[in-house]
Amino acid sequence: MNNVKMTLGSLFDGIAGFPLAAKQNGIETVWASEIDENCIEIAKYQFPDVVQLGDIRKIKGGEIQPVDIISFGSPCQNLSIAGDQRGLDGKKSNLFFEAIRIVYEMRGATDGKYPKYIIWENVAGAFSSNKGQDFRRVLEEITKAYIPVPKSGKWATAGMVRSSAGSTAWRGMDAQYWGVPQRRKRIYLVHDFAGDSAGEILFECESVLGYSPQGRKEKQDIARSFERGVGTTNIEHIPYRDCGYGVYAEGIGTLRASRGNNGGGSETLIVRKEMTFAEAYQHHGYRISGVANTQTAGANTSIRGDTSLVIENEIILFDDFVKNEDGKYWACICERCVKQNNISENLLDDVGAGICSVAGCENEADYYIDFPEMEEPKESIWKIPLYLLQGKKNQNYKVRRLTPTECERLDGFPDGWTEKRSDGKDSSDTARYMSLGNSIAIPCADRVFAGIIAVEKRKQEAAGQ
Repeated sequence: MNNVKMTLGSLFDGIAGFPLAAKQNGIETVWASEIDENCIEIAKYQFPDVVQLGDIRKIKGGEIQPVDIISFGSPCQNLSIAGDQRGLDGKKSNLFFEAIRIVYEMRGATDGKYPKYIIWENVAGAFSSNKGQDFRRVLEEITKAYIPVPKSGKWATAGMVRSSAGSTAWRGMDAQYWGVPQRRKRIYLVHDFAGDSAGEILFECESVLGYSPQGRKEKQDIARSFERGVGTTNIEHIPYRDCGYGVYAEGIGTLRASRGNNGGGSETLIVRKEMTFAEAYQHHGYRISGVANTQTAGANTSIRGDTSLVIENEIILFDDFVKNEDGKYWACICERCVKQNNISENLLDDVGAGICSVAGCENEADYYIDFPEMEEPKESIWKIPLYLLQGKKNQNYKVRRLTPTECERLDGFPDGWTEKRSDGKDSSDTARYMSLGNSIAIPCADRVFAGIIAVEKRKQEAAGQ
């Protein structure tokens, strides 16, 4: 149980990615700063009690409510390899200095008590921007100490420095290794004003913090249909009762059929589509990819070179089947699954007995189904292209853009996170795509906050609290 009480202030808040990750770790967001109207409306719908401070340039750090943590993913356009590479002197990326100003104004007004920590998130290109000089400036502004560029001229993707202002650690994190199938490389930097805990926060073994290769062990109610897990296949779940977009059983990418009530409306799942990511290639055609491209603000509003596509293949899963002596397979199936999937009558035999073998279905069987010759199953759940059971000769694929819901999942947000504005009206798809492209990968931020909470717990235990 988390007895640590901490507060967050979120600069460059976007659609409240940091507040969401903070809430998953029991941290309360007090105020936020954002200027994009669509992002503000989405954030206000999700966190109506958070005070919106508006333009960061107008905020006075000594006059706002002190908080334990200040997070800021300052604009990356001038630091990104895809941007103009003007670095911290660029019109947008230089807003980093405004965040630092607010931090130190608050420190001054509270006699160095708040904030205790800061979290900075940015693109991996910040390491190399202006031949490494921009990242040096980031470190120097935070630590208020002289930090030389390494003799190699290259910054390590993970490191730590100490100064009289505390400890600073940074770590490169790619979202695809933290539970979402999206290539999204980002720097996460933590500064601990109180001591030497920054490295402990970022570099503590993940298993100690409750992580495993399958994701966080501790489920979070705030995520509702979202659970963090590392995906191995891309399969869409559809609830049996409404056949709408499904919810997650083990996280984005491992959308498995699962019996029983998983919460959040996910009980009785039936798999209907296998989905493979693809990339728009040189503005003509596409190429298959195991994970989605890095989401950017405009990538899904139109087809561009960095747009991720989805290839859909209709499938059906069987979790129980029998092999005859002649080497052929059969299973049980109910009439509803036959009609829903347009199964060929030529494959149906006699009156079936038992439970339907379609994964996620628990209806009484009405038929036996004899499977046509195909590649034998390699696992306990058999994934069969639906066209083979419909008597069709050719398999049809559908190539399409990602939906806003799928973009939410790629960033680790719960389904529908960007759907509503604070007035209850629907957000436009364009606004949703843009805001998600500029947001963060929630599992990565969640990991950082989990590290801070773990350190604070140890401090409390050491103090006998």
